[in-house]
Amino acid sequence: MILYFFFFFLVGVGSGFYFNIIGKRLPNGEDIFEPERCENCEYEFKWYESIPLISFFKESGRCPKCRNKL
Repeated sequence: MILYFFFFFLVGVGSGFYFNIIGKRLPNGEDIFEPERCENCEYEFKWYESIPLISFFKESGRCPKCRNKL
């Protein structure tokens, strides 16, 4: 039972992260496969800085370069 909860939790977090990117980029005509960038300093996040929840808690929801809220 715990494994089911853990599996669906990970699927939910991953799909929510992906749909958030789609909803933010498609209306602006941006490519959905480009790496994420900070809106303030244009810092391009590395692949491990875009892992949902882990990177958020590690960086406290801030850009690693300019420390501006994301």
